[in-house]
Formats: sequence, structure tokens, C-alpha cells
Amino acid sequence: MGGRLSLGFVNVYFLDDGEPGGEWALIDTGLPWHFSAIVREARRRYGKTRPTGIYLTHGHYDHAGSAAALAAYWNVPVFAHEAELPFLTGQCDYPPADPSSCGGWLSLASRFASTHGKDLRPFVQALPPQPPLPITGGGEWAWIPLPGHTPGQVGFWHEESRTLIAGDALMNLSLDSWRPRAGLSWPPQPFTTDWFAVRKSLEKIVALRPEALCFGHGEPISDPSLADQLADRTQYFAIARKGRYIGEPVRHAADGSPIVAPATRDPGKKIAKAIALGALATGALYFLKNKQNS
Repeated sequence: MGGRLSLGFVNVYFLDDGEPGGEWALIDTGLPWHFSAIVREARRRYGKTRPTGIYLTHGHYDHAGSAAALAAYWNVPVFAHEAELPFLTGQCDYPPADPSSCGGWLSLASRFASTHGKDLRPFVQALPPQPPLPITGGGEWAWIPLPGHTPGQVGFWHEESRTLIAGDALMNLSLDSWRPRAGLSWPPQPFTTDWFAVRKSLEKIVALRPEALCFGHGEPISDPSLADQLADRTQYFAIARKGRYIGEPVRHAADGSPIVAPATRDPGKKIAKAIALGALATGALYFLKNKQNS
């Protein structure tokens, strides 16, 4: 397959055929400041050989953050699902995050995370309309539509090894408490705008019967009984109980821009700001004390 590069809480993947000097492709690009780490890892693996393309599971800031810089550096195309293109061509922003949909660290972080779209022109282009797509570099990888978290999220499926790179259709990381922990969980709630589509995408993943799952967030899982575990777990899938997009998923206008439900009241907004300001003040005080003592 190639391998995974873990960049804090987010992963990117390298696809190759295992042959020295062979072709390769990149799946997702992390955050904007991950450019150098990805380039270094690519050089370590492939020398000066550039990828045949960059493939995005979706266009959120933590998956497409370095896409423009990497595409320009290597002069290669960026591929994404057609439904993601309005958010990747400067046309519109993603729907606002919904902190009220969960608690813990994820709710706090979502109040400060960017949902702005990106402009990846002239590099970005749509995946061909008919899956499967053989991705050059890494064998017969196919793209699979897995909408719900975003309208154009896709996964990448390798039939021979029964491996799925799932993007944020699933995570192996639970972030809705103050102690992030490993474990299969649904897409990040504040940024997921169609839970009915999420359910259908989960059913699609179960039907594939994967034996290895690779996530945008969390450690990959490889287990011959994984398909049965997924089937059992998804029996208990329940649409989140509260939030802006529950029962009223985001719709899209003719130009692709989102039509969003009115914002719900956010009682934790002032608390979140106070926590953030307190953390900044503590950091500044610590820095000043260290400087005086040096």
C-alpha cells in the first residue's frame, strides 16, 4: 500500500506498488503547516519522484490544508469528488460547525476551527464520474462515495487486500470527552451535516466487508473479523440527539452553496472563549517568567 504518516491527530497516506522508483499517490494533505513534514516523508520514501496526483477524501481544513502548496510544489493535479468542488474552488465555505452537537474537547475545538473553503485552482479537478477508479501508483484502488460528513466525502478501496481508507466516515478516536481515547466512533459531530447520509455510508462500508480500515483520525485497524465487528456496531448507530443539523441536514443550492438551518443557541460560547483566553494568558505568563529567569 505504501504507508501512513501520522501528523498529530490527523493522518495522510502514501499509495505505491512497492517497486523502487515506481509511481505513487498521496491521500489527503493534513493541515497547512504539515507541508514540510509531508515533503520530507515523500523524499525519504520516493526520492525525487513526484506523485501522480493528490487525492482528497474531502476538503475540510485538516485534510486539504496543504493541498495547494503540495500541488504547486510537485505540479500535480488534486482530485476530489464533484460535490466537494464548490468548497475547493473559492466558491463557498463549508457549513458552520455545530458545537452544541457534542461535548468535551471536540465541542471546544470546533468553536475555533475553520470551515472556510479553499481555492485550489488550477490544480483541483473532479474525480471521474464512474467509480471505480484505478489510482496510478498502488494498484487497483477505487474511490467509493461516502457522503454525510461532507457532501462529497469519498473513501479509497483496495479489493485485493480488502483495505478501506475511510476519511472521516469513521474514526478510531473518540474526541467528545475531555480525555480523547482510541476506539471506533462516528464522524466528528460538529462538522457532520447529514446524518441520514452517514447511516447509508456506514451500511456501504459494512457491505464491503473490509479487513483493514485506515482513518483520517486514529490508528488503522487490521483484523480478519473487522467486518463482523462493524456490522455489530452499526446496528446501534443512532443519529445524534441534538444539534443544528439533526433532522434538518444541509441542502445545497444549484451553485453548490450550502443552505443551512438557523443556528441554535450556544450557551458554552462564552465559557469556551474564557478558557481559550485563560490558556493564552497562562502561556504568556509562563514565557515571561522563564525569560526573566534566563
